[in-house]
Amino acid sequence: MTPAGSSIIDIEASAHAFGRLASIYRRQRRYPDAAAAWTHLLKLPRVPGRLRCEVSLALAVHHEHRLRDLRQAQCFAEHALKAEPHHARRLAVQHRLTRLQRKIGSTTERMI
Repeated sequence: MTPAGSSIIDIEASAHAFGRLASIYRRQRRYPDAAAAWTHLLKLPRVPGRLRCEVSLALAVHHEHRLRDLRQAQCFAEHALKAEPHHARRLAVQHRLTRLQRKIGSTTERMI
């Protein structure tokens, strides 16, 4: 984490560095390491909304496809939806969220 006295530039540099690191890890198929970098990035103060949305979506995909944790994936997708300013991308996030809700519903029905 960045120290309390860090400047906005330091925070932006840290956010950029964690984003690049996560991207490298993902390309190397080191998914747990990528998820850890994304999670750390989200804990930084004042992360720009667009980056927050991208990271939340990446974590939603990670939880859905790698960890098979649909509820956590849904939580990250909801965060991405709140942070996404562009209408077309909001629709894509909403589509993911709807699909996750449908999957969660069908899993719940099978358990009954």
